[in-house]
Amino acid sequence: MARQEGEPLDGRNLMLYINTSEDPDSPSWKAQALATSHTITYNTETKERLTKDSPGGNPEKRITSVTVTIKADALRSFGDSDKKLLLKTMKQKKNVMLKYGFVEADEQAGDDYEEGEFVIDSLEETSQAGEDVTYSAQFSSSGDVVTKQKEA
Repeated sequence: MARQEGEPLDGRNLMLYINTSEDPDSPSWKAQALATSHTITYNTETKERLTKDSPGGNPEKRITSVTVTIKADALRSFGDSDKKLLLKTMKQKKNVMLKYGFVEADEQAGDDYEEGEFVIDSLEETSQAGEDVTYSAQFSSSGDVVTKQKEA
């Protein structure tokens, strides 16, 4: 279904993709299976500088870096490969390539998405009696997270 300008997005329209390829030059994107929520946080680090010329004697601020944190929650299933991949990558002390944007079925030419290399900060599994087994993963950017556009 075509999207209309100004139409609110449904949470199901956006997805986190994990690169399952060993070769970073030719990624193989796989949507995080059984995802229930994703939270993307953009933070800046700033530096204050107070000089004799500062306007009104107030310090001036400038941004020195931008970081991205992603928190992803999902259900576990039999044969689940996503959590296994993340745990394996974490134990190998490697970074993971992530992409965040529209689900493939909703992608249109010109749509923006974010892509970059991330460190796996934490991986937590919850298995409460009588409830679905879930896991949460938290990622922090390692280097630039770039905005790209879906090609036609």
